[in-house]
Amino acid sequence: SADTSGGKLKFTHLKGPTGATTSGGSIELSGCDGPLKVDTSGGRIEASDGSGSLEARTSGGSIVVRNFAGDAKVETSGGRLAFENINGKIFGRTSGGSISAKLKSPVPGDVNLEKPRPAAST
Repeated sequence: SADTSGGKLKFTHLKGPTGATTSGGSIELSGCDGPLKVDTSGGRIEASDGSGSLEARTSGGSIVVRNFAGDAKVETSGGRLAFENINGKIFGRTSGGSISAKLKSPVPGDVNLEKPRPAAST
């Protein structure tokens, strides 16, 4: 587990449970086999070439997940979501960004992607 109040966190080829929290930086996971649980208040999250399960949350950045074998649950308040080649269930939610998904056919797991509609003004 790693925690920082303002810097970038980068993990490469870790095996086993991995946790990371930062208040102001990005988080990169490359070739990590988890479970993986990451959280940032103001940065981007990217996970690639990993396996296990992924939980990722950011308040102000985008989340990109590529070539991941396992379930991915990701949420952002202000950024885009991008998924490519995920072999597992996908849950993604963004309040303020776009969502893109390039998945194999047939899709190997449940996919739930949400972007809440703005409230109607009265």
